[in-house]
Amino acid sequence: MPAVELQTGSWVVESKAVGFLVKKGKDAKAEYSFWVATAEASCEDCTFWESKLKTAGVNKEGQSKFKLTGHPHGGFFVKVGDDTFSEVDADMKERNVWKYKADIKGKFLTSIAAPPQRATNFPTDNFSQAVLYKDPSRNEPCSPPIQVIVEACGLANEQLPEDPLERQRLLANYYTSESPLYHEMNKCLRDDDLNGLRYYSAYIKELRDVFKTDHKDQIIEPFVGKVWRGIGYPDPEAALKDFAVGETFVWSAFTSMTTERDVAFRFGNIVFEVSCLPPKEAYEGAMAVYAPASVSSFSDFQGEAEILFPPNIQFQVKEIKMPGGEGDDAVSSPLIICETVAFDSDEGLKEFKDFKAALDSALADGTLDNTPAEERAKAIQSGYKRLFDAIDANKSLTLSKKEARAALTKIQGAVSYAGAAFPGISLPGEGKGVIRKYVDEMFEATDMNKDGTLTFDELFGFIASKQGSPEAMADMFTKMSVQDWTSMHKTLETIVQAFENSDFSSLASL
Repeated sequence: MPAVELQTGSWVVESKAVGFLVKKGKDAKAEYSFWVATAEASCEDCTFWESKLKTAGVNKEGQSKFKLTGHPHGGFFVKVGDDTFSEVDADMKERNVWKYKADIKGKFLTSIAAPPQRATNFPTDNFSQAVLYKDPSRNEPCSPPIQVIVEACGLANEQLPEDPLERQRLLANYYTSESPLYHEMNKCLRDDDLNGLRYYSAYIKELRDVFKTDHKDQIIEPFVGKVWRGIGYPDPEAALKDFAVGETFVWSAFTSMTTERDVAFRFGNIVFEVSCLPPKEAYEGAMAVYAPASVSSFSDFQGEAEILFPPNIQFQVKEIKMPGGEGDDAVSSPLIICETVAFDSDEGLKEFKDFKAALDSALADGTLDNTPAEERAKAIQSGYKRLFDAIDANKSLTLSKKEARAALTKIQGAVSYAGAAFPGISLPGEGKGVIRKYVDEMFEATDMNKDGTLTFDELFGFIASKQGSPEAMADMFTKMSVQDWTSMHKTLETIVQAFENSDFSSLASL
């Protein structure tokens, strides 16, 4: 362990700056790093810097000193107490007093966010080479697996879980933790540092995949709305000239935003307002994208209103407001008002106009089901009627318990897989005993005249009741994305055709 234990976390110079102290490594190899992450909006003379803290003996009062090797003006930290550093120059003259502060509002905004960059070549060649084509499970030279990365950052001593949902939640949580991970990883992304990107590629790739919108283990809900982020510029007046109305930009790293406008104005001297308003087609399944999302439920700071943007989301400047105004329109720092216009995908940046074209094409060629939303419930009812008729071998217009059990036995695995394709039919396990019990319960609830058979209306009424009511079931189908609807409808159609053709070989593929 380092010779002197220091308090990791957030440190502040009151009314001036916010810094962050982290420890990386273990035991004798452990080291501390400190960086000035952002400035209070009222500060006009803050210096942004980062440094490893190297032990440098003690001062004449016997207080531990740490050399600030990365500070632009050199100097030392002197540990005055567990919650106080005195920042001094080479002559031991005090420059600032840093105090530990655990309860910063907008704590996630203490991660450095570099200014956005012009959207000319993103993703970059280095990002593509190191991240897009990375296999996270492979231990390549200078590119360790994700387990090694999180252990080196002091985040995990146990093996990462294999369960995809649990693993995603943990990776998102690690990003929000008080560790060097997010800072060092994002610095590599901002600097487009090929060697750094290679080192962190396994984590970057898996964390980025958390924000992908088309996989069945998706844990995020894509964000739609307005967010804000304050950035500190050495010369804000000159910086504003780079953001002409109509220009497009990207943030190349993972970037935290807040849904609380007033919090953003506390940090930095220019504030970005980003309206994330993708067309509805963006999430309809025609194209997989990496979308901004809330990570608060996975965060170490669950009281914060944090929205995380994955790398390379593109936005366009719509308006610039200068300080002034009254009421809700008042701003204390220049405000750059933007809208998202493109999301990153596995094929590169996709402009929003591309989403509609892709959806129209997928609907036209049958890749996605184009049943109008208001007609979906009727389509499901029609599918169930065809299934009922195919199972009703003697054409009695009713099903016996024996017929119901035989049918469920054939599709037991498919029912478990299909999920929403079988609203109201949910088998609690495998085996004949389970099916017999389920059918008995279904008939008990549905066989109104107690004749030991079910009509289609009785069966479908039971199915609808499991969703609350026929109206509730219809509403569920109406609200489904085109992608989810397509998957559900195709699964039901596959099973219906299996019974109609008495060929059940296709069910194995489900």
